[in-house]
Amino acid sequence: MINYMSKKIRLFIIFIFLAPFYADAGTITLNIRATVKKEKMNVKMIVEISNSGDDVAKNVRPFAFVDNSKFNFQSKRVPPGKSVTFVSEKRFDKLKSMKSGTYPVAFQIRYTDSDNVQHYAPAYGILKTANKYMQNPFNAKINPVTLNDSTDVTVSIHNTADSNARFIASLHTTPKIKISPSKIDCVLSKYDKTNILFKLINNGDQPGSVKPLHLFLEFDDVLFHSTKIFQIPLSIFDENSPALIHNSNNKSNFKLAVFVCGFLVLTGVGFSLFILLRKKQK
Repeated sequence: MINYMSKKIRLFIIFIFLAPFYADAGTITLNIRATVKKEKMNVKMIVEISNSGDDVAKNVRPFAFVDNSKFNFQSKRVPPGKSVTFVSEKRFDKLKSMKSGTYPVAFQIRYTDSDNVQHYAPAYGILKTANKYMQNPFNAKINPVTLNDSTDVTVSIHNTADSNARFIASLHTTPKIKISPSKIDCVLSKYDKTNILFKLINNGDQPGSVKPLHLFLEFDDVLFHSTKIFQIPLSIFDENSPALIHNSNNKSNFKLAVFVCGFLVLTGVGFSLFILLRKKQK
């Protein structure tokens, strides 16, 4: 009878630990495809979002920003294994003053998980104002970034053209990361290289998560404008678990810590009960 009770207690302790951990192991993994279309004086933004995780993404709402103008979308749910399309279209009078070429569009997808915790997922698109334009002569190099409280990010720019050229560079990620300056505007001599510096400050993004960081590199000429976009990983440092990198869509690391602490407490209780039962058996 004593041996049976000890096994039952140990199994009960293991079940208490595993049950909440398994129940809270849901993730939201959003795959985002953004398309920008110009139709006469109208601009149409299409965002296709699929969820390959096992938790529903609630209150999913994209926002799009182009040339200091904002496009709003309706809020929807994206269940696991499903794909949902968001559309925003409006007359865009700024097209009259925009040069022939391509302009970057910054997308920000805001959503909540089943615990109503709010998350952000950045994406990008390209607005093409004309089919004929000068190619962007600039190349860029930027290394993956790890952010604690703040960090400096260096971007190397190379003008491959045989004439002077002007570039506009900017970094984009989730709104919880403050980036300064917002843009760097510079003219480079032919074949010249330069390094530019941005400062990133973490204003509450989830430790241990990995975000995409987008570099918008725009070439601006008298008549033409063209854009290149580079994407690199931005890792948010977690001082409690520096070796662990979690997807930004995972549940809070705080809950994981609670479960681990609960496991340790229950293990201690179980071990004490085991010793007590062994003593009684003797």
